[in-house]
Amino acid sequence: MFRSLFKVTALSLILISTFFLIKGGLSLSAKDIFELSATPYGGYNEKVVQNLTQQKSDTIVGFVLMLLSFVLSLLSRNAKTFRLPSS
Repeated sequence: MFRSLFKVTALSLILISTFFLIKGGLSLSAKDIFELSATPYGGYNEKVVQNLTQQKSDTIVGFVLMLLSFVLSLLSRNAKTFRLPSS
């Protein structure tokens, strides 16, 4: 019983820590990205805009994959073991 409790707790902590790691990337709006890429001369750096936009999309995909792995881990923990009939 304690073993499964520890596994679920560990999975939950991984999910929570991942959320806090990516929280900053998900909160960037288009305006924030533009302000971060501004140059002191009044323009903006197009490469910085592209990189920040790519990072935000990677963060979203990473979060979805982490959430999916968390759900699959919980489901596999509760699923019954299937055995193939021996021939």
